[in-house]
Amino acid sequence: MSWKKYGGTKNLENFNNITVNNIVSDTFTVREAILNLLRIDGDLIVNGYVGIQKDLTISGNVYVNSVFGANLVTFNVVKTQEAYVSGNIFVDGNIYLDPRRDTFIYGTNGRVGIHTNTPIATLDVSGSYNETLNVSTTQSINKNVLARNNANQGIVLLSDPNGDYIEFFCETPVPASNNNVVLNDINYVADASLSYLRGGTLELNTKNDVKISTNLVVNKRNASRHVLNEAAVIYDISAGTYFYNAYQQSGVTTGSAMSLVANDPSSNTFLNLVTPATQGGAFGGGAFPGDLTRSMAIVGTLDTSGNRTPHQIVVSGTSTVRAKATAGFNTFAPPLDHYAVDINGPLKITNGEISTTAQPGIQVFQLGYSKNRSYPNNLVTVGSPYLNPDRLNSYFTWNSVNGGQTWSQPPIGSAISPGETALVINLYSSSAYNNNFWVVAGDAKTMLYSLNGGTVWGTFGGIVMYDLGNNPITAPIYSAAVVDNTGSPQRFFGAYNNYFFYFDATISTFTPNTYTIPGYALVTVKTNLPASPTVACDLSGGYFYIVGGNTIKVYNIATLSPSASATYTYTTSVVGAAYTAVNVYSASYAVAVGTNVISYTINGGVSWTDIGISGITLNAVYIYDPVNAIAVGNAGSIYYTNNRSYTWQPVPYSLLNTSGIAARITNPLTNLTSVYMPDINTIVVSCVLTNYVVASTAGTSKLFYLYLPNLFNLTNNTNTVLDICGNMALTGSMVLTGQINQF
Repeated sequence: MSWKKYGGTKNLENFNNITVNNIVSDTFTVREAILNLLRIDGDLIVNGYVGIQKDLTISGNVYVNSVFGANLVTFNVVKTQEAYVSGNIFVDGNIYLDPRRDTFIYGTNGRVGIHTNTPIATLDVSGSYNETLNVSTTQSINKNVLARNNANQGIVLLSDPNGDYIEFFCETPVPASNNNVVLNDINYVADASLSYLRGGTLELNTKNDVKISTNLVVNKRNASRHVLNEAAVIYDISAGTYFYNAYQQSGVTTGSAMSLVANDPSSNTFLNLVTPATQGGAFGGGAFPGDLTRSMAIVGTLDTSGNRTPHQIVVSGTSTVRAKATAGFNTFAPPLDHYAVDINGPLKITNGEISTTAQPGIQVFQLGYSKNRSYPNNLVTVGSPYLNPDRLNSYFTWNSVNGGQTWSQPPIGSAISPGETALVINLYSSSAYNNNFWVVAGDAKTMLYSLNGGTVWGTFGGIVMYDLGNNPITAPIYSAAVVDNTGSPQRFFGAYNNYFFYFDATISTFTPNTYTIPGYALVTVKTNLPASPTVACDLSGGYFYIVGGNTIKVYNIATLSPSASATYTYTTSVVGAAYTAVNVYSASYAVAVGTNVISYTINGGVSWTDIGISGITLNAVYIYDPVNAIAVGNAGSIYYTNNRSYTWQPVPYSLLNTSGIAARITNPLTNLTSVYMPDINTIVVSCVLTNYVVASTAGTSKLFYLYLPNLFNLTNNTNTVLDICGNMALTGSMVLTGQINQF
């Protein structure tokens, strides 16, 4: 065929078809689109680039050495048979596997994403079904390496007919894959594994330790909380009623939470509760070495070398009706079947307890009580305010209605005069007329009362105070008291600086919120006591006692007037003495205490006897009865008398320490500020740990309940520590300190 025959290439555009055997040309250019069909019946070999803008339909096979494309979907390879690619396929976009384009593969930067265009791992699979990955095999063993690093360390997931396993290889390399995995092969041992074995056993194995770094709860019932903020809690499985024949309580169940099993029937084992240095307790059980047919329980200690020392041993008996077990102390072989207890060594039995019953966040100044001894259990404690800018929420009392065993904390701030809002009010004094009517007093001539046992408080109005020049002032009321009579009206006292005031009022006429003292009713008496930071007062038997500096004054209540002089005045000769408190028991007996001195009278203040206590400051004293009294002070000082004040001495440390915690009371850094005895066996003490500093330091205190029957009640039958029913056989001597009483 000749091009010229048809007019050369200039006339080619006039033809729709070219039918030739071969076209040989240096350059073949189609300047316009071929709108119909370009058919090549032979081969088409293209050494360069082929661009296809629309569909490419292939009815046969496609053999491709390499395919490049921005997105294979842009030219939609529609195949009716297979496509074979012997080279590479390069795809910059997604490879879609369904017409809806919701199943695709995407690759970038060494990562492959299945159903995600932002793979963050070498293989990132994102699914929309509950099952995202399912790895299965036709074999009975399915082993897969889940993670492996370049050092051949990794995690293997494995399943076989006996169970399922998670295996960890760290020191040991991940074994090579093979189709004949044998789990008990000595060459196939993981460093650790978690296995579920057929039959219901979950097994955790490791070459060394298993460390649990979180709290642990073990239970098979509907309970999962920790009860004491412990690291591990094990809930038991209830196995029936606990000793129904003994207690007849069908609702009391019992079970086993944990068992520690010894090596064999002739062995024993221990639970050790120790410090990191192995000091602590050892609790053991098992067979009794002296008779392997008997059971044994042991309580002992361990030293820093891990050596156990048994202190108590309990061995089962052979009888089912008596001496069913024998407890031995300080012995390896208690005599069995004859005794319930065998003690080898001295035995000491004491009777006492120190309990902290409250820890007020204030500096306690006084623990108040009623002078009427018909109400021994009602107490109101007062002190500094809390560090709270809100006045109403800064002031509280601490009240007890059971002799100091428990305390409540009612607010008192609403009763403080609104005019004193900007002031800091310390409450120094608390006193009661009966179990309902209370009076407290403090800074800025504050004096409050309660009609319901200290729950709601009202304010005394109309109090006028004076300085030494008889000028009206606003001063602290350091001590307040109410006459303990049963008549009406009642007489109220308040002591401050060199004065005290009193007024008469009928309690039954008080309203819950305010009682204004009529001007004519308030009487102020100048005491001329030596200059002193505080004064204290008390009354009983028709006499009012006030102390300050080194002087005690006694006034006859019946003859009081603004110009009244003291009936009796006493100035101690003890060097450095300064009185801080006085307690009046009766018309004849009173005790005053302070720095370096204890003074007492047994004739109503006519004369006084001094007992020097050099270097000791006592802050409070309480007389329980005509012979017994207690006083407390700074540096944990506690003094007592059991002979009507003829002698005073410190409470023996051994008596205070019967429960082993006397240091909580006698600590030299603590100051004891108040004391009271609701009964002959009990002492209630307030202890200041931190003094209150305005706007900077909150005071802190403790209220202690001391049960010390051996101090004042040693021979009373209520102080019984040993009951013996039956005969008593003694070998040796019996040394008795005290007396034998027959009750």
